[in-house]
Amino acid sequence: MERLITDNLNLSVKNVGDKIELFTSTIDSRELKNKVGYLMTQELSYFSNKEIGAELRLIDGEGGKVIELGEKTEQSDFIPQPAIEEIIKKKSGTLFFENEREKYNAAYINIPGKNWIYISSISEDDYLAPINKMRNITLAIGLVAIITSFLICFFVSRRIAIPLAAMLQVAGKAGTGDLTVRAHEEGVGLEYSVLGKSFNRMLKDLALLINDFQSLVKDLLANSKKINSVADNQVELIQQTGLLVNDMASSIQEVSCEIYETEEAGCEVRMAVENGRSALESILRNINENFALIEGQSRSVELLGGHLDKVGQVLEIIKDISERTHLLSLNASIEAARAGEYGNGFSVVADEIRKLAGIAGQSVKEISGLINAIKIESKAVLEKVEEGRKGAKEGLSMTGNAEGYLNNIYSSITNANERITKISRKMDQISAGTGQVVLTMRSVAGTVETESNGIVDDHNSSARKVADLARELAVMAQSLQGQLLKFKTI
Repeated sequence: MERLITDNLNLSVKNVGDKIELFTSTIDSRELKNKVGYLMTQELSYFSNKEIGAELRLIDGEGGKVIELGEKTEQSDFIPQPAIEEIIKKKSGTLFFENEREKYNAAYINIPGKNWIYISSISEDDYLAPINKMRNITLAIGLVAIITSFLICFFVSRRIAIPLAAMLQVAGKAGTGDLTVRAHEEGVGLEYSVLGKSFNRMLKDLALLINDFQSLVKDLLANSKKINSVADNQVELIQQTGLLVNDMASSIQEVSCEIYETEEAGCEVRMAVENGRSALESILRNINENFALIEGQSRSVELLGGHLDKVGQVLEIIKDISERTHLLSLNASIEAARAGEYGNGFSVVADEIRKLAGIAGQSVKEISGLINAIKIESKAVLEKVEEGRKGAKEGLSMTGNAEGYLNNIYSSITNANERITKISRKMDQISAGTGQVVLTMRSVAGTVETESNGIVDDHNSSARKVADLARELAVMAQSLQGQLLKFKTI
């Protein structure tokens, strides 16, 4: 309110100050005071019409009086000297001052054309008078209203308070959990009858709801205990299965190591078979060479037999010639004996020829014996060579078969090695998968926490968490059942 009065006072002072400033530049100085006085009189009338006692002052730059209007005109020290000094110093603004136990709110503005200061002040009692009047009226109305309310309450209490007290008593019992109480529905007035019927219907529906809720909580408690038991069994079974899978993973790892060693052994066997095949090929070449050599020896022995046959034929001719020579020498000796003395020389020659024929015959016999012996030996050698050739041929055939078998073995070992390699890779994959299965089962069992990007996932479901939630649910159900037992519904 003070701010509103101060703003209006500043606005009034500014309007009057602007008009006075205009007069200083447009009106002759001899008529200036009359015009300013007239203007201030109109402003004072404006305040009087509003039943506000205003005091208007126009002073010069030294504090001297120029024009004074208002009830306090004759009071020379109406504005205290400290207030005058402040006004002269600031030229424009607002201030509060006290005079004769009255407080005033003043606004002032400088008139530059004459170095005047226009001051307008209002008593605090004047501008607070409407407020005080409104306050008194409000107090009077409030007192009348209180008295009227008291009378109404006094006369109506017996009609309202008694049913209300009974309703409050019923509500209090219902608040303690006794839902069997009922409010009066007759003889309490229309409003309380409707209220009692509604309240009784609410108590009845609430009792039915609590009965159903108690049955639901009972079933919930039983089911939560079953879930807890099932979840605990599931955790135990998953842990046992996890141990079995872990053992299986260890066995798979061992089998994988064995397969790896088998793969290495297969590589060594393949290398040994390759070396054996190379050695067998070398042996096969040697056998082929020996077989060719034996074939040549066999042909040589056969040729030797042919040559011996030819030598025998020549010896037969020589033997025939020796026999004939022996006969001729014998005939010659006979003829020389017939010749007598003239045939002695020829007889000697015949004797020599006969000796040579005997020697030749004997040599032929010896050579024939040697040739027969050589034939016998050659035949034996040929039989041995033939047996060796047959053995070499059989060995060549067997060696060829062995080479085929060895090639088949090499191919089988190579295929087996490739399959072992594939099996080893599959076993590695199975081992990795089995490890993942172990982790998954541990996660499902709740024995390990699953993390992603370094943050533990609290929403990861597991049998252990289900068991914990079931236990928490059972505790909550028991607590809720205990709370519901406080209500009396029958």
